[in-house]
Parts: sequence; C-alpha cells; structure tokens
Amino acid sequence: MEGWYFLLRWFHFLAGITWIGVLYYFNFIQTPFFGTELGGGAKGPMTRGLVPNALWWFRWGAMFTFITGWLILLTKLGHDGVGLGSGYTTRILTGGLMGTLMWANVWFVIWPAQQVVIASANAVAEGGQADPTAAGRGGKAGMASRTNTFFSIPMLFFMASASHFPSLTSKLDTGGGNLAVYWIVALIVMSGWTASTPIENVALALAVFGAGFGLTVTPRSTAAIESVAREAYGIASSTVTVARMIGMAVGLAILTAYGSTTIDRLYDQVYATSDAYKAYIPESLRDRPLHDGLVVEALETWAAGEAAQIMVGIFLVAAGVTAIAVPPSLLLDRRRAPAPATSDPAGGGGPDGDAAAVGAGSGGQGAEGPERQA
Repeated sequence: MEGWYFLLRWFHFLAGITWIGVLYYFNFIQTPFFGTELGGGAKGPMTRGLVPNALWWFRWGAMFTFITGWLILLTKLGHDGVGLGSGYTTRILTGGLMGTLMWANVWFVIWPAQQVVIASANAVAEGGQADPTAAGRGGKAGMASRTNTFFSIPMLFFMASASHFPSLTSKLDTGGGNLAVYWIVALIVMSGWTASTPIENVALALAVFGAGFGLTVTPRSTAAIESVAREAYGIASSTVTVARMIGMAVGLAILTAYGSTTIDRLYDQVYATSDAYKAYIPESLRDRPLHDGLVVEALETWAAGEAAQIMVGIFLVAAGVTAIAVPPSLLLDRRRAPAPATSDPAGGGGPDGDAAAVGAGSGGQGAEGPERQA
C-alpha cells in the first residue's frame, strides 16, 4: 500500500497546488487588475482568451484534488482500520468537508456562471448583443470564488494538521477532547457572512461549529468533574450543570436585549419622518410610497445587510471569548484526580477489600496498608 499512498498523495498535492494557485490568481491578481483602467480595456480579450484556459486548469485541478483526497481517506478507513472518531479522521474530515464545498462551488456555481460570461464576451466581440444575465452570473461566480478563497485558509490548516499537528485532537484517541479550535474557526468564518452569503456556506460553518460543540462540551464537563475528589463528584456535576444553564440564560438574555434594541433603532431610523425611509432605498424607488412592494423589498434587503453586520461583531466576540476560555480548560486535564484503585476480589469484594488484602499480605503490617494505598 505504500506505493498506492505515495501516488495518491503525489497527485493530490499536484492537483491541489494547481487548483488553489489558480484560485489565488483569480482573486489576488486578475480581479484587481480588471478593476484598473488598463485592465478594464483588456477585460474583453482576456475573458475570451486567457480566462477559459485558466478555468480549465482551475476546475480539473479541483476535480483531481477532490477525487484523490477522498480516495486517501477511504483507504485509511477501509484498509488501515482508522476509526471514524479518531483524531486523525476528525482533522482530515474537517478539511475534506471544506474542500468538498469548495469543489462544489467550482463545478456547480463558478464554472456554469463563467460559461455565460465567456459566451457573452464572444457575442459582443462578434458584433452581437451582450447577455443581460452575464453581469449577475459573473457577480455570483465572484462571490463563490471569494468564499473559496476564505475557506482555503482553514481547509489547508486542517489538512496539514492531519499529519503534522496530531496534538490538536490527540485526546480524541483516549476518550477526551480539546477541540475549541473548531468553535473559533467556525465563528471567524461566520463573521464573514453577509445577507447574500450562499446557504451552503452557512450550513458548512454551522456543521463545523456543531462538530466542535459535540467534541468538546462533554469531555470538558467530564474533566471538570474529575478534577475534584471522588466524594465531591455529585457537587461538581451539579455545579457544572448550573453554571452551563446560567451561562445560556444570561447569554440568551443579552442577545435578546441587544436584538430588540437594534430592531427598535432600525425602526426609528426608517420611521423618523414620513420620508426617512427614502435614505435607505435606491434613488430610483424614492418616488414610490412606503408600502409599495419594491420599496418594502429594498428596505428588507437593507435591514438584512444591517443584521449581517451586527452578527459579524457577535461572532467575533464569541470567538474571542472561546479563545480566552481555552487555557483554563487545558489545565483541567492536569488537575484530574487519580483513578481509584480497582477492588481485589480476594479482599472480599467490599469497598475495604484492597486495604484488607494489603494488610493480610504484609506480614502483620496491616496498619500501613491503607496509608500506602492512599
């Protein structure tokens, strides 16, 4: 299997470098260039000549990266017997899910949209009319491409951590868990949401957040309980539960109060005067009444944008609070109480069996037995 793994990884690296390299070219070089005076004049010829060639390498680089990546993971799971809940699988699957979303954006959003844009540019060059849908499709492709660029950063982090940062999820292999990084990454990703963010991106970020939540909450609670003496487990368990409930209640109260205050502020802005709403809609609609359907739609779009900006701040604050909570949570592992000694059946099976066994086998030094045991 060594040769099989080597070939898969080799093609995976080659295809991935090609894919992400062209992605960065589009977003960091070509798009800014098209925004300049010189680039604006060259946009038509480049769209007809250079862009189709770049898109060929782009989409097929994505395809071969996608195929070889999943083949590597399936071989690990099927042939090598790596557990689905292992630390390695958790890291590689997180990056793989992000990469899969990026691959889907390439093949089902960017490439179909760019075909329309290229066809429109060719039609104009031949003396025909531009496709009226080309601008909108191009904007949608640009949004998906920027989303892929954003996701490529955490995707590459988790891909590299699969083999080179095992301590990130090492606790998973022994029943623990220390994956607050999932929460932080997901919250930072969420902070980039806008009113026009595709629902697929929202679903993926929530999935990553949910994975971090599920993989950390129970192990952290267990670590907190086990950090005290055994006789205090009941008190510790109730304390952890109460603290969680209080935190949820306080957090929900703060969010509700903040949301209500924000809604009132937006309402006051729109209804401050009879014409105040006109400042928040396109100029072409300002001669229409407030209850006109197009005006209502424009105001809803504006309000959605305002809400998205508010959520950006909330998600960033949440990511910061999570990061602050990581160090004390890591200390809990070091403070765990030692596991209680197992009972020796020869000692009678009762809670004092270990002490009795030590005393009986110590040549009349039974009094020392419990002290040594402690």
